[in-house]
Amino acid sequence: GQARGWACGLSPRELGVQPPHSAAMAAMVAIRNSAARGAPSLIQACGDMTSPIAVAHMIPGLNIRDGGPSRSVVRLTDTLACDGGLSISLVSHSILGTPSIPSSNKRVRRKAVPVKDSLWLGLGLVDRRLLVEEMASNRFDLLHTHCLWHPANYWAMRLARSGGIPVVCQPRGMLEPWARNHKAWKKSLALLLYQAKDLRSARAFVATSGMEVESIRRLGLPQPIALIPNGVDLPSHEIRRHPERDPQDRDRV
Repeated sequence: GQARGWACGLSPRELGVQPPHSAAMAAMVAIRNSAARGAPSLIQACGDMTSPIAVAHMIPGLNIRDGGPSRSVVRLTDTLACDGGLSISLVSHSILGTPSIPSSNKRVRRKAVPVKDSLWLGLGLVDRRLLVEEMASNRFDLLHTHCLWHPANYWAMRLARSGGIPVVCQPRGMLEPWARNHKAWKKSLALLLYQAKDLRSARAFVATSGMEVESIRRLGLPQPIALIPNGVDLPSHEIRRHPERDPQDRDRV
């Protein structure tokens, strides 16, 4: 995806970011520039910037039926893995018998545990075990979480805090009023028990629209927000009109 705007009012070029760039890297640059104002520096937390930055992207699932986030996260990590300055891992669970969105870039390190749709999955315990193993065997510089509310996101944030790993949180629309109103009592309880603490502990957020920026700010979260729309793949060939089509016809999407 291409960085196209920033909630802090600076363009990517002013921040030293050249497109195309990752949401995680863009947010890191935003935080580095905010360090002069006394904000915690994620760049400092990540250590030596001359070696590849090990980024773990975590999403509860990549089920082919789950819609937009599954596809956009896979496409994002495929693109990021082309950057020699990044080492990209994608961590999730998968449900037996249900296909997941595949990665097209072999440099993306995929880790997933196939499980049955069970109580262990619903409580995020499968994801917790996977994350514990991954964090024990790999030195991640940054955790980039996608989506909210699922217990898997809770375990990811908790384990990152205990391991001293900075987190970039990308809600992917799940803080919008319509999303919070769906099963509202469960989300209100989650916000009280763990979600508010997890959101406060994130070093930065990534939003895909100005509306999402406003939803994050309404919760009183002061962290830097990188406003980065999802990327779109354009056709590689020129689209031509059919010669027999009436020129008065209008194309529709």
